[in-house]
Amino acid sequence: MLFEDNRFGNVWRIQRDTYGGRFIGSDLTNPDFELLVKAFGIDFTLAEDADAVQQRIGEAIAARRPAVIKVPVDVFPSPWPFIHEPKR
Repeated sequence: MLFEDNRFGNVWRIQRDTYGGRFIGSDLTNPDFELLVKAFGIDFTLAEDADAVQQRIGEAIAARRPAVIKVPVDVFPSPWPFIHEPKR
């Protein structure tokens, strides 16, 4: 699973939320992952929604070969509320 957002997602979100959208060094230009993965003889596929993710995982398992499934994503929510429990 390759979740691709074309940025350092956590850094970008922090810069947006904490520093008023002053971005520096957080947007990326990714390589052509399909070309890179196939150069190593690994299967590559794209899944653009949850149903496609499930289908592609099943196909990869059935093929019994290494595979990369690319999933384009937007900004993930901050994980910190889930990591830090509220004070009791």
